[in-house]
Amino acid sequence: MGRPREAWSFVSDKNAAVADPAGNLMTRQSYATPPVHEVVTDVQFHEDIAERQLLELPDRLRDMYGATQRVEQSEIELRTGPAGTQTVQTKSTFGFWRFDKQTKDTKWVLRTRPGAFILNAVRSEKWPSGPYVGWEAIHERFEQLLNLLSVAYGNSRPKRVGLRYVNRVAVPQESSPQTWLAVGLRAPDILEGPHSFNLRQTWASIRDHEHLSATIGVARIEIEDEQIAKGHHGILLDIEVFNLNAVRAPAYNELSNWFVEAHKVENKLFEACITDELRTTFG
Repeated sequence: MGRPREAWSFVSDKNAAVADPAGNLMTRQSYATPPVHEVVTDVQFHEDIAERQLLELPDRLRDMYGATQRVEQSEIELRTGPAGTQTVQTKSTFGFWRFDKQTKDTKWVLRTRPGAFILNAVRSEKWPSGPYVGWEAIHERFEQLLNLLSVAYGNSRPKRVGLRYVNRVAVPQESSPQTWLAVGLRAPDILEGPHSFNLRQTWASIRDHEHLSATIGVARIEIEDEQIAKGHHGILLDIEVFNLNAVRAPAYNELSNWFVEAHKVENKLFEACITDELRTTFG
């Protein structure tokens, strides 16, 4: 299309299964510059852990993360007296621990709540660029985290587990989203220059992985990098693989293998959501 390569500023090196002309998934290949901006591993439990266990987590995670922030949440209660007078009472309670760790190319953010923990791996740049840490490094850190948190959460029953990939893509402003996306985003041919769109859909099961569900989101987003923004608009492709039914959540000691399977499924969904035109730009 005559555009310089660097104008795309895609990210990462996500491995993915590619479909042949008949729609069959082929062997996995490595992309030089896929568009992963953030990866989220989310584990929620039926029961809250004891406050004592929660308060001990900073000591347990200090070597891995260092910086710790205690986040409070406020509860506002409005009371009306017999004479109609109103009083407002504000009560602060412990919300969650936030742990931040900045490595060379990734910002790691961990939040531990009484009934959940969430690990975010976020690219260091506002718009995806530069080297990507890759799934293997993310999963390795997640496994280390499982071991460290097992004393606190190990006996709790997970109810919702999710792996989410947030992808950012820059495409020419005058092009149609259908040129780049195979997911259901269609408009009459007489419409040109998409100004805004937001589509989100959840599917109850995935073929050959019936215990898994998926949510796919597509939206137009702003490009924060001024150089990349010239002549382009941004597209967000947000894919999450999770268990829709709580009874299908894995046990704590099965979480590592669950995320390996979810990652393979997410790769397949990613490939199914994009066109060959977009795929070739990832090198």
